[in-house]
Amino acid sequence: MAQMQKENSLLKVMDISASSPDQSRYAAAMDANGLPFGAQISLITSPLGLMHLAKAWRELEQTCHIPPTVFQSYDWVKTWADIHLTIHANEKLFIIVGHLNNRLVYVMPLSLSKRRGLRMLTWLTQPIAQYGDILCDKSIDAAKWTEAAINFIKQHNHADLLRLRHVRATSNISAYAAAHLYDAKLYEQAPTMDLTRFATEAAYDARYDGDQRRRRRRIRAKIEQLGVVAYEKLSAAEASSNIDQALAEKRKWLAQRGRYNCVFSHSTHAEFLKAMTRQQTSSIETVTTRLSAGDRPVTWEIGFVYQGTQYQYLTSHMADLTDLSPSRLAFDLSQRQALRNGVKNYDLMVPYDPHKESWATRCEPVNDFYLPLTALGAFYGHVYVGTLRPMLRKAYKALPQSVLRRLQKLLHY
Repeated sequence: MAQMQKENSLLKVMDISASSPDQSRYAAAMDANGLPFGAQISLITSPLGLMHLAKAWRELEQTCHIPPTVFQSYDWVKTWADIHLTIHANEKLFIIVGHLNNRLVYVMPLSLSKRRGLRMLTWLTQPIAQYGDILCDKSIDAAKWTEAAINFIKQHNHADLLRLRHVRATSNISAYAAAHLYDAKLYEQAPTMDLTRFATEAAYDARYDGDQRRRRRRIRAKIEQLGVVAYEKLSAAEASSNIDQALAEKRKWLAQRGRYNCVFSHSTHAEFLKAMTRQQTSSIETVTTRLSAGDRPVTWEIGFVYQGTQYQYLTSHMADLTDLSPSRLAFDLSQRQALRNGVKNYDLMVPYDPHKESWATRCEPVNDFYLPLTALGAFYGHVYVGTLRPMLRKAYKALPQSVLRRLQKLLHY
C-alpha cells in the first residue's frame, strides 16, 4: 500500500503556473518504472512559455541523438508561432518538454486543433513543415521519453488522435513510431544529394553522363533565346515581392494540372516565408534565388541552410515556360552554389518525383503514423487516416490531368 501511494504521488500532475511565467504549464514527476529520478514532463501551450525555452531548445539542437531538421529548430518554430497563431485561433501550441535534473533533454513539438468536434495533435508547423520529429538528447532513451510523453497526453485526455506526418526513417522517433503507432501508409521517399562526394565543381560535373549534359545545354540554349541568363541570390528586401510571385506561379502551375496542395494554399505561408528571410539568426540561413532571362524572371527557389544541410523547400517557375524545363537548369545552378558555400547535404524534400533522381544520391523512406486516443479518434484514425485516405490518395495520383481539372472546378464551385 505504501509503495502504491508513493507511485501515485509521483505521477500526480502538479499545477506550477504560479511559479512559472507560462500560465498553462503543468509538470508530472516520473518514477523509476518510467523515467530516471529527476525527470519531469511538462506541457507548454503559450507563446510566452515557448520564448522561455529559447536558450535550452537551441542547446538541445546541438546535442540531439540524431540531428534535427530545420523544421524542429527553435527559430523555425518561433517564427511560425508569431505569424500563424495570431490568425488561427482554433490551433494552439502543444509542446511536450522533458527535463532531467532541470536540463532540457526532450521536446515533442505538437499543435492542437479542433475541427468538427475532433481534437487532433499534429506536428507543430504542419503543413508548412515537411518533416516531423522529436528532439532528444543523445544521453537519454528516446523510446522511454516518447512513451512517457504519450502517456501524459492519454492520462489528461488532451486529444482524440495523434497524427504524425512525414516521419523519416532515420529520425529520432521513427523506431518508436513503427513499433507502437499505426501505419498511415504514406510510403514516400525523400531524395537527397550528398555534396561531400564532390571535392570540386569539376568533380560535380563528372557525375553527369553525356545525355544529361546535352539536355542541360539544350535547356539553357532555349532560355537564352529569351534574354541573357542570370542566376542570383536575392536580398531580404528583394525576396519579399519575389515570394508572392513565386507562390502565385506555383499555384497557377498546380491549377493547370488540376492539383491541390495544402501548403501552397495555406493562408499564412507567404508571410511566414517573408519573415524567415528577414531573420537575423545564426542557426538558419534563408536562401532565395532567382533565374532570369533578360528582364524576365524564369524560376525561383527558397531554401534553408541548417546544420550543414540545404533544404530546397520551394521551387517555382513561370507557368507558361513549363515546356522549357527551366527548373532543371535552376537545380543544377543551386547545387553548384551550395557546393561552393560548403553545404554538405542538399535535401530535395518530399514528395519524391522521378525528375529529382538526377540530383540525388540517395532516397530516404518517409511515412505517416497515427495513434487513436479516444473512441472518436479510433473511428477517424482507422476509417479515414489508415484506410480511406491511402486509397483516395492512390486514386487521385492515377487520374489524368483532364479529369483532375474538371474535378477541381467541381470541388471549388
